[in-house]
Amino acid sequence: MTQETKEENFFSLLIGNQVIVKIESGTEFHGILVNFDGSMNVALEHAEEWNGGTLVQQYGDIFIRGNNVFYITPKQKEKEKDQEKNLQKEN
Repeated sequence: MTQETKEENFFSLLIGNQVIVKIESGTEFHGILVNFDGSMNVALEHAEEWNGGTLVQQYGDIFIRGNNVFYITPKQKEKEKDQEKNLQKEN
C-alpha cells in the first residue's frame, strides 16, 4: 500500500466527522469534513474560523485550497480532552 493510499484511507475515515484544518498562516478552521481530493483541497460544512484560540467567524460551507493546508486532524471531543488531561495529571 502506497503512502498516498494510506493517507486517502485515513481521510476517508474522517468524512462526516469534526476536524481541524490548520492553514499555513496559522488560522484554524473547525468543521465537518465533507470531502477532500488528492491535492488536499478540503470541503467543510458548519465551519468556524479560529485564530489564536479565539473564534473569529462562523461560516456555512467552505472550501480550502490544498496548497494552503498545513495539517488536518480529528477534533477531540471535550470529554476525550478531559480524560487525556486527567491521565497526564495521574502520571
